[in-house]
Amino acid sequence: MHGHERRPEILAPAGSFAAGIHALEAGVDALYVGLPRFSARAFARNVDMDGLSRLLGAARVRGARVYVALNTLLMDEELPEVCRILEVLSLMGIDGLIVQDLGLIRIVRERFPRLELHASTQMGIHNPDGARVLRDLGARRVILARELELREIARIVEEVPELEYEVFVHGAMCYSVSGMCLASGLLLGRSGNRGVCAQVCRTWQEGPRGEGYYFSMRDLALGERVRELVRVGVRALKIEGRMKSPAYVRAVVGWYRALLEGRGAEGMEEEVRAAFARPWCGGHLEGHEGLVEEGYAGHVGVEAGRVVGAGEGWVEVALEREVGVRDGVGVLLEGRGVRKEGVWWGVERLEVGGRARTTARAGERARIPAPRPVPPGTPLLLASRHDATLPEPSPASFPPSPLHIPLTLHLTPTTLTLTARLPLRTLTRTYPITLSPAHTPHTTLTLLRTLLASYAPPTAPPSPPTSPSPPTPTSPSPSLTSSSPPPSSKPSAGTSSPHWKTSSHSPSPSPSIHPPSPPLPSVTPSPPKAPSPSPHASPPSPPPCSPPSPSPPFPIPSPSSPSPPPPSPTRKDSPNSSTSSTGTRTPDFSSASTTPPTSSGPAPSTNTTPTAPSSSSTTSSTARTGPPSPSSPPTSPPSSSPTHGSKTRATAPSTTTSPHPSSSPGSATAPPP
Repeated sequence: MHGHERRPEILAPAGSFAAGIHALEAGVDALYVGLPRFSARAFARNVDMDGLSRLLGAARVRGARVYVALNTLLMDEELPEVCRILEVLSLMGIDGLIVQDLGLIRIVRERFPRLELHASTQMGIHNPDGARVLRDLGARRVILARELELREIARIVEEVPELEYEVFVHGAMCYSVSGMCLASGLLLGRSGNRGVCAQVCRTWQEGPRGEGYYFSMRDLALGERVRELVRVGVRALKIEGRMKSPAYVRAVVGWYRALLEGRGAEGMEEEVRAAFARPWCGGHLEGHEGLVEEGYAGHVGVEAGRVVGAGEGWVEVALEREVGVRDGVGVLLEGRGVRKEGVWWGVERLEVGGRARTTARAGERARIPAPRPVPPGTPLLLASRHDATLPEPSPASFPPSPLHIPLTLHLTPTTLTLTARLPLRTLTRTYPITLSPAHTPHTTLTLLRTLLASYAPPTAPPSPPTSPSPPTPTSPSPSLTSSSPPPSSKPSAGTSSPHWKTSSHSPSPSPSIHPPSPPLPSVTPSPPKAPSPSPHASPPSPPPCSPPSPSPPFPIPSPSSPSPPPPSPTRKDSPNSSTSSTGTRTPDFSSASTTPPTSSGPAPSTNTTPTAPSSSSTTSSTARTGPPSPSSPPTSPPSSSPTHGSKTRATAPSTTTSPHPSSSPGSATAPPP
């Protein structure tokens, strides 16, 4: 059965950068992330493009995967912005795209084939025929509807084994069928299918038994039962909670990691419940009974003891668990009907046997200040631990992940042309060069590759080439030389590598995470330039993912230092040669300039043409740069000129612009729910 031979994937929410980092430290196999727009959790903190890039880099170090959720229904007028986001995600090399909109599936297949498609639970796939439809549309994974029983999940996996399957195992549940709830949109104009659900199911209603939370679901918590899902072939075990705290995410990941590995999980359940928990249930795995909690809709923590006495401003509790000063505690008191009233407060002081203490242990009786009288016999609930707050990691301390851009170089005696083939267009720039003999023999191809291929993933050694290098000349000959050593593969100044805490879980890197280094490409003919459009022709209306203007789809960030001179090769291997190289530019976003530096001399020519999808193979490899903002206004490249003299040395061409956070999707903020 599909997936039986593979280790199950624990998939955790990264509703914030901090939550993602702490999940990685807890040993998660994969993260799912939402951007500030087009995510089903618009009210989560989410991450912007820069944060996503750094989170992706951190995941690569740990051998983990990162999936991005664009799982809302989309409006026509939003498609150009969505396509710009997809272009950057494709260049980043994310491991999967979670989608709900069928139109988006078609766009991704046609224009962004490098993106792996995951069908969101919002699509409500609940039978084998639905899985077959998604398989035929090009999906690699289906996140099944949450309302399925175990036998139904097993049947889908058995009948459509070509797909991977993902199932929610822990977290909040929806009262309606996945992706089909219209209550919030109809009542309040806030559609759950647009990421702004108002959760009207968590509001109390009037009923025959008085007030109650008649639609409020308990939390799903399968615990040990996740092994049953693994046995029937489920590939990924998903934790809900993009709006939960980093402490919650870390605690839940650690618990399920311990359960799957069969090591000590004692005490972890209490930590999970204290971080956030409604009353738990097993979901729909064995049926549809016992799923609603009518009395209270919020966090209830874990029971710490029972009230055995009370007075004005205090309660005495027979403790079943340790409680300390600055812990959060509370009680649920009787309300009208079946609805309970929650009273919560922080422990300011503790007394055991008349003496002040900072902690009271299980089995002891402790006197605790209380804001209201509490009847004897009432459970005291532990809602938070005073030491549960986790440090907030700084995104700046994690190097960004590069963009992977196929780049072709075309060399003539007087020009060097670089062609970047992006998902939505081809960008070509031509630089003037001067050829003269060099001191040290190198092949032009080798030196250009060295100049442009400067990045290695942190702590991961480079993989060997998958094909042999070009033959070395038998005799010394003039070659390209560089006035400075190749850029270092280490993070740029001011960026420190993360210090990871030790963990007993060390997932093996996936082949899709660390692909082998591309082979040294062979010489290829020069790509033809696109004809200039007639000034009298009326431009046709572009489709959603066509380039809106003949300019880069995003600014190419670079440091604030002046631009180096254009490349000046000093060896002529052939009158006309074309080569490809793999390179990286990891920008310093904090010092990026928004105005390109200027220099004397002619400006390089720039040609931009739309790129049609093609299945033919190319010899271009990858140039890499840091993550830009997909909706930033593009800028023109700086002018530059060749360096003249008896010896001309080659340097990598540079273009200087910077992202504009204020105009990027990452800068959007949602109003509070």
